[in-house]
Amino acid sequence: QGLIDEPEGTLKVVAFEYFAERLIFPKLKPFMIKYPKLDIIIDTNEQMPNFEKEQADIAVGFSLSSSDDIVRKRIEVTRYVLC
Repeated sequence: QGLIDEPEGTLKVVAFEYFAERLIFPKLKPFMIKYPKLDIIIDTNEQMPNFEKEQADIAVGFSLSSSDDIVRKRIEVTRYVLC
């Protein structure tokens, strides 16, 4: 991050459709204007991804077990349940 002035490359986001529609899509256009060199892939598949096999930079709406290589931050509390 310190070596480049502007982020570039591909950013893969995994989110349940509910969270994508509520949290990501409303802010996507201003984000893309601010960071035009980023290509964003948003996967809204309604299933828990296998993070060991699938590459994802950001996951929204998942409860994950603690791991040294995962940074977690609560952004919202909901009663959304995947059944």
